[in-house]
Amino acid sequence: MNDEGSAPERLRSPPGGEGAPWWLAVLATLAAVFLAVATIGGLAASRAAAELRPRLGGAMTVVVHGKGLESADAAAARAQEVIAAVSGVVGATPLEPDDHDAAIATLIAGRTESGEARLISVDTARSGGPSATALGAKLREARIDSRIDDHRGTGGQLERASLRLIAGAAITLAVALILIVAAAFAAAGAMIRRDHDRFDLMRRLGAREGFSAGVARRRVTLTVFIGAVGGLFVGIIAAVALGGRAATTLAISIEPFDALAAVIWPFVLAGAAALASEVGARGELRRLETRG
Repeated sequence: MNDEGSAPERLRSPPGGEGAPWWLAVLATLAAVFLAVATIGGLAASRAAAELRPRLGGAMTVVVHGKGLESADAAAARAQEVIAAVSGVVGATPLEPDDHDAAIATLIAGRTESGEARLISVDTARSGGPSATALGAKLREARIDSRIDDHRGTGGQLERASLRLIAGAAITLAVALILIVAAAFAAAGAMIRRDHDRFDLMRRLGAREGFSAGVARRRVTLTVFIGAVGGLFVGIIAAVALGGRAATTLAISIEPFDALAAVIWPFVLAGAAALASEVGARGELRRLETRG
């Protein structure tokens, strides 16, 4: 008996015994991290946008802050009187304070605003209504700290943010799948080439192509799945950390369902790796048979 052992021993310890390359696990981990963050962040931000949008009613939204000794409520009451007196305004309705007001104030101002914010929904005449600039001038004359949005800006920001997140998640998925498919294909072929003597022995002993390809497929798939599971946990932690910062300014909060939705990615990546490694292994086995 030589150092490699008998034929039955070789079949029990199939080619590729060292396993798939380590870089495949690293790639799967990174892919899962980005997919988890994109999925969780996208769901949370989309939900936040849906919650903010109903607060942007009327033709304009005025955000009022207290100044000096004047409270936000007192400033909002004065702002309502000033707005109602402007020609072309048909209604100025103060909104009840809400947890999302700070996020709306941040979106309208383009920066994080300090202090409490109060919102006023403004309705204007279909024709001859004042512009946001004209209304802002009246409020500045009354020395009221305010920001005005005609919903083309903030509404557009919400829509663009949602679209960017959806597009980002789709691009991340496409890139991750392409990289995993290419890597799994290459890794399976490399496993066959690395232990071509053993695979050739299996072929000569009557092992079918599917059995031999399955050796590489199982090892590659398991490596990708383990790496992706690790990446999933890292991605969830990263998304929660980023969500904690966003929650203070944009009212974006992570819900348990968001993390559960990301659980699918290790299975998706492993499935893609299984298909690609099967094709790569079969192709290399056929080349081995041709050379043999």
